[in-house]
Amino acid sequence: MSELIATDGSQVVTSAEEQLVTLTIDDQVFGIPILAVQDIVEPFQITPVPLAPSAVAGVMNLRGRIVNVIDLRHCLGDLSYDEKEGQMGVTVEYQHDLYTLLVDKIGDVIAVEQKLIENPPATLRESLRKLCHGIIRRKENLLVVLDVEKILDQESIFNTPTTTRRRRRADTPKQIKKPEAPKTDASDEDETQETEAAPAPTENSSASSSGERSIFDRIGGEIGVHGATSLLSSRMLEDPQLSGAVSADNMDAIISAFVGLLTKQLGGPDTSFPGSTVEDALSSAGASGDNLSVVVHHLRSALEVMEMPSELVEEILATL
Repeated sequence: MSELIATDGSQVVTSAEEQLVTLTIDDQVFGIPILAVQDIVEPFQITPVPLAPSAVAGVMNLRGRIVNVIDLRHCLGDLSYDEKEGQMGVTVEYQHDLYTLLVDKIGDVIAVEQKLIENPPATLRESLRKLCHGIIRRKENLLVVLDVEKILDQESIFNTPTTTRRRRRADTPKQIKKPEAPKTDASDEDETQETEAAPAPTENSSASSSGERSIFDRIGGEIGVHGATSLLSSRMLEDPQLSGAVSADNMDAIISAFVGLLTKQLGGPDTSFPGSTVEDALSSAGASGDNLSVVVHHLRSALEVMEMPSELVEEILATL
């Protein structure tokens, strides 16, 4: 633990250095503590989540794990930007789950003295202030030190407007080497080294109280559940076989019922949903369960579209 030396109104001063992975959006340079970074990746296939908050670019499969992809630009309030190819991703761990943050460019790893990290000034743009824990004044630019917990706060993410994105796919996946933290001081910040990316945690490395990660966590938590439910509801509404049971009038109730069902059965937070099966979800929404197999088929399809591994899909369906 760093030894605290002094604190005043503008600076947090410690005896330790802070090692940051630098990244860029437009002309603004940011830094993320290197200890929070798991991987540097070039996102190769992002599956959009229908009607998700604009901060959620979608989900992707990272070596068998479903990862939520967060558009940092949208977290900062810039909703006018059109998606483009060539963005980079910084994968971080937060509350035992992996998230990939989309940015324009990845820079070097720098080491700075923590005494140089100032509290965010009142003149800093509010959208930056709410997502950072400090700034570093450099000769060439102002570096904003991001706070991963603030970026991934569920309330902040879900408060961004809903949107629908296009599916993004590249020919081949690409994983970039994760830079190694420099062993020099801030004056040598241009000199960096690279090392192999750290392996992603295994499914059991992020343990719950029972020692294993829940399915709810493995599919991306609340975002994954809402994504699967949105895809399912769209398919149900378009299927003529379900026209007698599903309509725009009861769709909100169906969505609410399936969110409650999936959250409960997959090990998510406590929910008031009383049932435990797909039939229970339909019944609670006032929909007929006569075509139960058709609904299960659409649920399987929704999970597959989200690029979930076949074993995980079967595991989910087995709980319902």
